[in-house]
Amino acid sequence: MFKTKVLCDNDYDLLCSWFRNWGWQEVPARNFLPNNGKGGLMVLDDDRPIMAGFFYITNSCVGWLAWVISDKKYEGLRLKAINMLIENLTEVCRNAGCKYVYTITNHKVLKKVFSNLGYIQGGEVVEMIKTL
Repeated sequence: MFKTKVLCDNDYDLLCSWFRNWGWQEVPARNFLPNNGKGGLMVLDDDRPIMAGFFYITNSCVGWLAWVISDKKYEGLRLKAINMLIENLTEVCRNAGCKYVYTITNHKVLKKVFSNLGYIQGGEVVEMIKTL
């Protein structure tokens, strides 16, 4: 039923529409994302893209998971798909040699998924981004 694929150039416009559908005023620029928008995975339900997330491999032992987004109209097994996505993104970081995986979220469901997968909460944060 579910499968994952590596993001490609053609996926960026779809992801932007998902961000907008969830009410984002400004979506992440392609060059803000890892590997120019291709450093991530997408979950498909059969052949339908339903969610995606990104991973940054840093110059330390840390991988960073970010920008988890989904098709707001998808009404299938969303929680199962989110778990699969996070598990696969975590595995990518492990395979890249990371010893730690870091993420930031205020989303209630994502917090629970990360917690259930062994992530621990480090504190309360506010994202601060400046475009130069």
